[in-house]
Amino acid sequence: MQTRLIYETSKSSRIKAIDAYIKKCSREFNVKQEDLEIYYVEKDISKKNIAIDQVRKVIENVKIKPANSQCKIVVISDAQYLSIEGQNALLKIIEEPPSYAQIILAVDSEDNLLPTIKSRCIKVNAKTLVADDVYGELTDGLLLVDEDSNSPSKSEIDALLKSNLGKKIDWLTDNKKQFSDSAWVNSLLDQIEIVLRDNLIDLSKNGDIGNDKTQKKYVEFIEEINKIKKNIRNNNVNAFLNVEALLVGLPRIKV
Repeated sequence: MQTRLIYETSKSSRIKAIDAYIKKCSREFNVKQEDLEIYYVEKDISKKNIAIDQVRKVIENVKIKPANSQCKIVVISDAQYLSIEGQNALLKIIEEPPSYAQIILAVDSEDNLLPTIKSRCIKVNAKTLVADDVYGELTDGLLLVDEDSNSPSKSEIDALLKSNLGKKIDWLTDNKKQFSDSAWVNSLLDQIEIVLRDNLIDLSKNGDIGNDKTQKKYVEFIEEINKIKKNIRNNNVNAFLNVEALLVGLPRIKV
């Protein structure tokens, strides 16, 4: 899936979430934010709904490859105003977007969209934005977490990274079938990154961030996580082997 459904009653929170996801795309596609091709769709204030003609323009626009980067982002910022006709028209492009296309539907409540739309999206509550004040230069300060993913929770990953090598191998073996799902793997990697960054924040609070060796090690692993995600997107790596190497190489987080 390459379509995110960002929902939250507060429009300012939705806008913040959209900005965060755009930053994430910029990082993962290794493109400056100003070079990203972004197509915004908004409701005409004189209209009751987002017009079907606007939806058709979105569909045609998505089919055109971006000229200056490997990523095109389409943002429908008030998707609750999509008519039933408009939502049905979007179904195919949401289900099978081109590899370069990232689609964002922002809505006040997910209940305002058809079940067929919701089932084709990765749902993200805008409140799941995670701020990182320690390594903002690496992560642009923001990360979006897919709360509806079947991937392990943050608490489960935290426990995994605190476990010994044997338990990590057992966990990988038990979950091996899941690695065929790229969305699951990406969400898993997001959770690992969050735990690592949270640990860095704890080190900072405890006055240990001056340990250059520890700092460098964590930064290297976070960079490696983003490399794996990029390679998975390009379908040129074995996700299981890459995550296995990552987990085996990670230093055990102290309890």
